[in-house]
Amino acid sequence: IPLLVAALCGFSVIIIVTLIVFVFRQEMRVWFHSKFGVRLFYRNSDMDKNERDKLFDAFVSYSSKDEAFVAEELAPLLENGDPSYKLCLHYRDFPVGAYIADTIVQAVESSRRTIMVLSE
Repeated sequence: IPLLVAALCGFSVIIIVTLIVFVFRQEMRVWFHSKFGVRLFYRNSDMDKNERDKLFDAFVSYSSKDEAFVAEELAPLLENGDPSYKLCLHYRDFPVGAYIADTIVQAVESSRRTIMVLSE
């Protein structure tokens, strides 16, 4: 009888822990990634197919006052780092003479993410 009680208690604990992990799986993924840099249960298929087909990894939005910082520090760091990212930059990737608002919309739509450089 004591062995049966111990087995049932152990089985109950396993079921409860599994249920808690299942219910809070997203929170656990975020916590592990922020705390340890580990991506639990991550697959490339988690990324939407539309995201994978985008031309750029990120569009960098910045003021003309910050162009030197972006061109000399931020872009080389992100494009030559490990992992390297393909950036959409105004001075390099925007067509000359095009309407700027339309070009920005197109750049955002063709990028997976948007990086905004904020300054005073």
